[in-house]
Amino acid sequence: MKKIILSSMVFFFYGVHVGQDKPFPYSEIKAMTSFFKGVLAPQPEIGSFGRVISMPDSVQVECPTQNEKLGVIVAFGQSNSANQAEYKYTSQELEGVVNFYNGRCYQAKSPLLGATGLRGEWISKTAKNLIDNDVYDKVVVMSSGIGGTPIIRWARDNDLNQMFLNELQKISEKYVVTDMIWHQGETDKKYTPTEAYENMFLSMKETITEAGVNAPIFISIASVCGSSFSYPNKVTMAQENLAKKNNIYLGVNTDKLIPPDMRFDGCHFDKAGQEIAARVMAESIKNSK
Repeated sequence: MKKIILSSMVFFFYGVHVGQDKPFPYSEIKAMTSFFKGVLAPQPEIGSFGRVISMPDSVQVECPTQNEKLGVIVAFGQSNSANQAEYKYTSQELEGVVNFYNGRCYQAKSPLLGATGLRGEWISKTAKNLIDNDVYDKVVVMSSGIGGTPIIRWARDNDLNQMFLNELQKISEKYVVTDMIWHQGETDKKYTPTEAYENMFLSMKETITEAGVNAPIFISIASVCGSSFSYPNKVTMAQENLAKKNNIYLGVNTDKLIPPDMRFDGCHFDKAGQEIAARVMAESIKNSK
């Protein structure tokens, strides 16, 4: 408090001193005020693995009751499944969509609770498209993507596999998951052989099934990030092979449909890319029913 009073006195006498020659330094005061507002404003809460667990403007709502017209979507993978896209969807744009995190439901908006990053995403828009296409009346979304992660961390017995199984247990206490979205591969495209990628994915899938979740997995063809763009490659070949296996479907080929010039930083989707990914993924889910 003493420092605040002293600062105020300094500005006052400075104003008196310069008042005859030039205006009081309103621009400096405005800048200082903006700085302190930023420092004192409520901040997002970040939890383990860098996941967003609370936003200052999060609005908790009643969780919808499960019925045949309720979609329950789980998204996981790396940053393009998380909150690293350009455009932030508002709750007004996502009527009927709720964000499930840690046993509670919230109005869905970007960024989604449960994933890393503080930017936009396209999973909530996928959910909204499913409502608009009359696949579901409402959709519950659980987002668990972790930026920059290789598939080995999601495979059986590794850290993100255990984290993800814990999250699946929480949502399974309330709901039967209807659809799962996997978008990952950018980190693995240089060094992970096709067969190794397939085996690690299948080991992850086995743990999901063992946890009692039997929803179809909609896999993205995903490897593009940065200037070293080559398609097809070892990882996309694995993803295409996996999409032919039991209860795994091709969701969206973002390597083909969202080139680097539709990624605001060369890696993560701009708004047009988000719209494309959400539209095609929703169509894939609809066509599987």
